Amino acid sequence: MLLSDFREDAEKQTKGSPCYVGEGCFYVCRIGGSEYAKQIEEIKLSLYGFAPKNIDDNEVMAHWLAEYGVTGWEGIFDGDLENPVEYSKQAARKIFLDNAYWKSLNMLLINHATNYGNYLFDEVEKDVEQVKKN
Repeated sequence: MLLSDFREDAEKQTKGSPCYVGEGCFYVCRIGGSEYAKQIEEIKLSLYGFAPKNIDDNEVMAHWLAEYGVTGWEGIFDGDLENPVEYSKQAARKIFLDNAYWKSLNMLLINHATNYGNYLFDEVEKDVEQVKKN
């Protein structure tokens, strides 16, 4: 085992790793670490106050994706392939806070954000793919 096989790219962690969905791509930050923990606590505080009860983890993660987790996207369309949805915080809120996406699109993006393989340095990622092919 090589330790370098597990070296993550800090830039991908904070600026987003590409998550390809069909012809589109979302850029998703890494889940984990102290900054992520602070963001989650801030979201819980704003949604539920100081004595949180009945926390809906799907709602918390939807807010995280909208505010922090997704940093951009390309090739995303709503309704037809004529009009792309341009990335903005407002557009992200509209999509990720819609509970119709919580268990599908949101979960797909959250799973991407938890997989270390999506945040490795590109050279290591290429080597890993080559090994998988052989």
